[in-house]
Amino acid sequence: AYIAFLASGFSIVDIRNKSAPIPLADVIYPSPILTHNCWPTEDGKYLFTTDETANGFIRVWDVRDPRNPRQVAFWSAGVPGSDVHNVQVQGIFLYAAYYDEGVEILDIEDPTQPIEVGHFDTDPAGGGCWDFFNFFPSGTLVASNYYGSSNPGMWLLRFNGATAAKIRGVVRNQATGLALPNVT
Repeated sequence: AYIAFLASGFSIVDIRNKSAPIPLADVIYPSPILTHNCWPTEDGKYLFTTDETANGFIRVWDVRDPRNPRQVAFWSAGVPGSDVHNVQVQGIFLYAAYYDEGVEILDIEDPTQPIEVGHFDTDPAGGGCWDFFNFFPSGTLVASNYYGSSNPGMWLLRFNGATAAKIRGVVRNQATGLALPNVT
């Protein structure tokens, strides 16, 4: 189980035996910190956490060794003051609800390199998307703004499933044809 503890990071607990949970790791990291939620990749190798603060991040953690999680990446909407509230993962996509940005959809085929592939602003006047639901069999996506938003309501959306363009290859020395070391 992954447990978000707001101002104190998150914990990982082995709950296979529900009557005797075993704490595996407590992760505390520097500000800005307000870990609001956690969501793992479907294969359980990576965990995404949200920093629900102005200019907060979606952080990516390698949790293959649950006793020693390591932060391997982060992502931000890049809009000053925007707060990420919740994330959910389905397949190779991460769906994020942002107070000031609406819905962000990231391609996480490589979780260490999240890439934005979709966006819908639920309140251009500056309110906020409270949550996002992406698990309907119809493929319909639901975004909802919080009550105090300047544009409260719910949106039914459809995502076209676009993935990010990715370039992979080997960088070679033109003269020798040998691969250059330490180049990605």
